[in-house]
Amino acid sequence: MKRPHGLSLTTLAAALLCATPLMADSTVTMKDNTVVQVRNGMARMDPAGDSTYMQYDAERNLLIHVDPGEGTYMELDEQVIQQQAAAMGDMRKEMAAQIEAMRSQLQNMPEAQRRMIEQQMGSMMGGAGRDQPAAKPDVKAVKKGSRKLNGFDCDDYQLLEGNAAVADVCIAEQAGAGMSGDDFATLRAMMTFMRSMAQQASEMAGPMAGDLDPAVMADIEGFPIEMKDHRSGEQYGVASVANGKLSEAPFNEYRQLRKEEMPSMPTR
Repeated sequence: MKRPHGLSLTTLAAALLCATPLMADSTVTMKDNTVVQVRNGMARMDPAGDSTYMQYDAERNLLIHVDPGEGTYMELDEQVIQQQAAAMGDMRKEMAAQIEAMRSQLQNMPEAQRRMIEQQMGSMMGGAGRDQPAAKPDVKAVKKGSRKLNGFDCDDYQLLEGNAAVADVCIAEQAGAGMSGDDFATLRAMMTFMRSMAQQASEMAGPMAGDLDPAVMADIEGFPIEMKDHRSGEQYGVASVANGKLSEAPFNEYRQLRKEEMPSMPTR
């Protein structure tokens, strides 16, 4: 077959690559106006109305907290989180020994005085030998179905903490809305990292951890396209996805700031 005049295979391949939408970067706008920009394994999350932002680096598997107002940034990786968890575990053991000694001293006080001190101390005077925080119930995900939402195929889950339904969430496990597979893989890896970080924070703090985002506490992989939190009544999700070349500048500007280390736990 005679090849068309002036059209080489190299030219044809270049034209096809330029026309492929999967090569584009991604900008995800959430319903609360949080904007997530994804490019070359980096995801930058700018919450609406907040000058600070988070950036996930998939290549190094770490989260970067950036505070332009203070001119600083901080990197959080698995090693840093594990070190903090170990330090807090040691602190809890020391506090438990001190509380146990205090409880022994209270036994020798008049009952009225002892009750007053116990009320003032509150939950710190809990059961004997509590060197570990009371475990919070695991968040269990129960699949309810599947649907198409904002250009993504997602699976509906009800999230249960014990027997209580705490949230409904629709999770996408693969790219959609014209987003490239690489960009979606970055978002998915970011969620996996944040889930690991949240679960370790919960184990470190126990009941003091408060109510964490059910989407990062549940054992489900993927990116949440929509979620309703039954405890707070809040709803969030993807409002739109845009594809187009993004500048590298927003992903590198933190490098001009001063790097801070995670504050270390106090030790004796």
